[in-house]
Amino acid sequence: MNPGNFFRVFSPVSQVLALLVLILFWKTSSSIRLFLGIAFVIYVLTDVMTFAYFYPRNDILFKTAQLTDAETIRRVWNEWNTMNWIRSFIIVIGITFSSLGLHKFYMLKQTS
Repeated sequence: MNPGNFFRVFSPVSQVLALLVLILFWKTSSSIRLFLGIAFVIYVLTDVMTFAYFYPRNDILFKTAQLTDAETIRRVWNEWNTMNWIRSFIIVIGITFSSLGLHKFYMLKQTS
């Protein structure tokens, strides 16, 4: 079981859905558009970060590093682990902006 297989499918799907939501709510209000736009950009940037930073380290960890080279494996794992916390935090920021857009939409509907 490779978790990368899951994210290779669902990451693009979530980005397409985020873009679709941004398009559908484009004319609602500028604050909703801003929140959803920021969320979409964050989702795309985390995917770019994944391809640029994590996939090369995955290759080192699982394909190219010799099992006897414990120092390289330890160093790459520590780099991967540290950046994964940062990536997770960035994704939480994206989810927060998506939630703020949803909240603004509901507030707009209540006042209408």
